[in-house]
Amino acid sequence: MSVTLLVLLAAVVLGLAAWLLLRPGAGVPRAPASASALRLELRRLTHDGRVAERLVAGELERHPELDERTALRRVIRRLRHERRR
Repeated sequence: MSVTLLVLLAAVVLGLAAWLLLRPGAGVPRAPASASALRLELRRLTHDGRVAERLVAGELERHPELDERTALRRVIRRLRHERRR
């Protein structure tokens, strides 16, 4: 291989490594979402607060051992999954 090609390859590898390390949020653990933030996200997904509350109530009815945040996360995940279909 020529020297120019090796230098170019090294530059690409270093650039990729720098991007992976310096991108926003890289290596920084996110704080868990609060119940109010999850409720707001669910309302945005359903466009109706009453529907959102019924979905959460149904999830808590089926799984009474869940806390509110976990139930909200499960409902949001299910809605997103169904919309991708």
